[in-house]
Amino acid sequence: MTMMRNYVLALACSLGPLAACDLESAGEDPFTLDDATLGFRCSSGNNGTCFNTNVVFGVDAPNYNTAGKEEDGVKLLGVSVQHLGQWRSVNGLHVEDGELRGEIKSPWMLPTIVSGLDFLYSRWKLQVNGAVVEINIGEMDTAANLGFYSSLDPDARFSPGRWMYKFYYVEQGVTLNTCDDDRWAVLTDFKFDLISKRMEAAADNISTVCEGDAGFKAFHLGFAPDRPSPILHGVEITNAAIAAVTADPCLETYNSYTLPNHQFSLRDAWGIHSHTADPTYHTEAFIMPDADAYCFSIDRANGEFLSAAAPAQCSGATIPFCPSDQDLETLIAENPGLEYLWVKSPIEP
Repeated sequence: MTMMRNYVLALACSLGPLAACDLESAGEDPFTLDDATLGFRCSSGNNGTCFNTNVVFGVDAPNYNTAGKEEDGVKLLGVSVQHLGQWRSVNGLHVEDGELRGEIKSPWMLPTIVSGLDFLYSRWKLQVNGAVVEINIGEMDTAANLGFYSSLDPDARFSPGRWMYKFYYVEQGVTLNTCDDDRWAVLTDFKFDLISKRMEAAADNISTVCEGDAGFKAFHLGFAPDRPSPILHGVEITNAAIAAVTADPCLETYNSYTLPNHQFSLRDAWGIHSHTADPTYHTEAFIMPDADAYCFSIDRANGEFLSAAAPAQCSGATIPFCPSDQDLETLIAENPGLEYLWVKSPIEP
């Protein structure tokens, strides 16, 4: 019997991962970075990073290499699914359009393609810092059923059919979700870098992106690098969206100026989002892909504008303060096809 959880879509102010509470304005509501956005969950592995990263037995494990290579102290040894009452090893495991796919076979049966719900309860054997352990997919459902998609909610921009997963393991008699606070995850074949907090194209890779992680937020905002997505972007656009979520002006190094429970308003070159009309929101950053921020003005975490004496720095280079809104409008008008994300925050000069 298939266990799938169905959720009623909430059309009121959501407490979900992209809560957008109504402001009386003509523009789009701003996004609230709730406690899940950059909540601090530390693990012991890989420099003890404190983000909403997929964690297995105390080790940050956002990436599984399907060709047997160890990633971040974790090695995927094999995955098996139940078929005709027996457990079968999956060959050619990969993610396509956010969905797990592969093939099973035996000496007495023709190769059989497995995908989607075939992976519910699948067993994943891992080697974590030398020890062999097992995790499994305990729950699966679609973005639409879980409230991550709604045609009436501008924040819910996952495609309705995108699969969401929950991985579980047992440690010292306690069942744990690999994502903090029993949250959902999406899977992608793009690789997540634990140090830069950015994604990159990679062969033979499956990344687990947990709800609450900045990458999940970027996907949910409509900037996933893979299908299904309303608009298919390059991974560099995903990384620009991650920078917007985390208030990070730097391309190569991680320098966040945000904390949970902060709001921001977003406008982008693809017409996915538009700024709120609330006049208390001021330009925080203007971000273009594959570059440090064009400009950066607000320390979102401390609720203040950066001072001239201490501007944002990226690898020793100073990031200039943002010019007036009119100057940015002129920049956009004079550069047709310019790719950008324009971020505003409710912080007064």
